[in-house]
Amino acid sequence: MTGQGMPRADRIAKIKESVTMAFDKKAKDMKARFPETIILAAGEPDFAPPLSAILATASAAQTGQTKYTLVKGNKNLLDAIAVWVEKTRGLKYDPLTQVMATVGGKEALYLGLLSTVNEGDEVLIVSPYWTSYPEMVILCGGIPHFVDYKDLINLKSILENSNIKALILNSPGNPSGMVIPPKVLGLIAAELKNKKIWVISDEIYSQIIYGNNVHKSIASFPGMADKTLIVDGASKAFAMTGYRLGYALGPRELIADMAKGKSQINSCTCSISQAAVLAALQESAAEVEKMRLAYEKRLNTIILPFVKEFKLEYLEPQGAFYLFFKIPGAHQDCLRFCEELLEKEKLGLVPGLAFGYPGWVRISFAASDKDLIEGLKRLGRFLKK
Repeated sequence: MTGQGMPRADRIAKIKESVTMAFDKKAKDMKARFPETIILAAGEPDFAPPLSAILATASAAQTGQTKYTLVKGNKNLLDAIAVWVEKTRGLKYDPLTQVMATVGGKEALYLGLLSTVNEGDEVLIVSPYWTSYPEMVILCGGIPHFVDYKDLINLKSILENSNIKALILNSPGNPSGMVIPPKVLGLIAAELKNKKIWVISDEIYSQIIYGNNVHKSIASFPGMADKTLIVDGASKAFAMTGYRLGYALGPRELIADMAKGKSQINSCTCSISQAAVLAALQESAAEVEKMRLAYEKRLNTIILPFVKEFKLEYLEPQGAFYLFFKIPGAHQDCLRFCEELLEKEKLGLVPGLAFGYPGWVRISFAASDKDLIEGLKRLGRFLKK
């Protein structure tokens, strides 16, 4: 049965499939046929979750922590999230009214957009952008409006000629790894201070910062806390992608609206995941730092030497775990480039088209040193052809 000819909603037809997930699937299909395939596509840490989280997972299942929870999450988890954000960002939120647990950061982003964007509202997205932002905006009835990262300092003129109702910031960014400098954030905050424009600040990579770079939330600037939704989660910092636990922090009214929407979608976030992330937040800061140091070492000893050897144009990774580079020479079609690379060299990367930057490619260095070294060897061989 296909359902062919039956009426279906138009909204899904308006969006694109996630290119990152599609290429990850292609690469995994290739690996199933050719085990030597190396996948540097998905943004998924190669580490195990913290031991405290693993033990808490088992304990939660064994002790009956398997029932529905409050929509926004268990109180002890909300308390821990508030403590973590105050410790890492210097921001205070009331756990009961300004914090909620979600099914991954994606649900937090979607509920945030669903609760702030009306039909026809424009949402400003900085390019290169994470692939799901524009599609989520469209699903919520909004209109994506794009600005290149280099033009973000000209925000005043952009706002004067548009119907922007929300701005999505992502720092450190995916796919670029770039951190928005505090000075630039200050300029953005000053421009938005007296405007009724929401900021959705995706800070999922906030704990993965390199060198002298500093993560600062735009919510910490004067007048911004009341119009900013912070989105974060356990996936990247704690290597707990499959647990699907994110969290959102923001003004009471906005969090209440998001909880109302969540109550009609999935009732609550997985109780076992809540117990595991509670343990991670309370006991695993040292393991988070250990993972960060490993990523930074890979960047400095494997990734950057390769970039310099092949004289690639790239965006400097200041955080996260990606290298985003421009395809050199005659290889300009990034979709074809990645498809041929997978077919000929058994190496899976993601085309920049997924991030609003055709002609570019993303490498994830959340992989073992062995796979990175061999993967870059194959990429180098392909580039020389």
